[in-house]
Amino acid sequence: MGYWPLLVTGQAPGYYRAGALQAAARDLLRLQWLLTLVTARTWQRGSQPCRMEPDSDTDDFTAPWLERMTRWSLREQLPAPDPMELNLPGWLQAAWEKSLTSRRCSNALSAYGRAFEYFTEEATSDAGARFAAVIEAITGSHSHSDATETAAQYLLSATAPGTLTEPEAAQAAENILMYSFRHQTVHFGRLHGPESLGGMGLGMLSADGDPSRTHHMMTGVLQHLCRDILINNLGGPAHAPEGLLQQLDDIGSGWITIGPPIPK
Repeated sequence: MGYWPLLVTGQAPGYYRAGALQAAARDLLRLQWLLTLVTARTWQRGSQPCRMEPDSDTDDFTAPWLERMTRWSLREQLPAPDPMELNLPGWLQAAWEKSLTSRRCSNALSAYGRAFEYFTEEATSDAGARFAAVIEAITGSHSHSDATETAAQYLLSATAPGTLTEPEAAQAAENILMYSFRHQTVHFGRLHGPESLGGMGLGMLSADGDPSRTHHMMTGVLQHLCRDILINNLGGPAHAPEGLLQQLDDIGSGWITIGPPIPK
């Protein structure tokens, strides 16, 4: 884990200051979610948007946040490490524009950003429901079958020809989306992951076939599929899902979990 302040500057529209600050806050949140999607890391807001005077010193904004979050100082005897350049993909600018013009992509991005932020061992069930909403937003439907078909079509199109049959892709999509679990969480409040154990940490292996660990690992597979589909819909490349499908098979066979098969 590491921190480094990224100073974001720009202009925001508004007829008065409060309106412009709200517009800047929405843009900043969209940027956070896009960076989260691209880097697969959580980005945090160090401070809320504020008006910057033309002659203001940027250290006035970065130094207090840096010292509070990392105990590093820009001015004293504990200098922060040298910053590292962050290489972003060329399609990111087009993704920004599409997330503004496409309601489906905008909704899917917000669902992914919130789900990724909360995907921990203390909130696996809620994160799983939010990740499924990413597929639904892209599909434009809350139908279980429509979302499963969207996921299956992506798996078919992104794999090498002849790798998957349509029935195999449909079954893989059905397993990854775990709709029965999502239904129980959203409509009945049931918990399925490690949060049902009160926050008890998970070990590397579950020799007794702990279903909460299996659910957590399956939610991780769902997160990867949602990320790949969303990136592709925002204009990015299609990532080959062979590794994801292999992990799905390993979990289903109990090779990783040493326990029960994929939950139905």
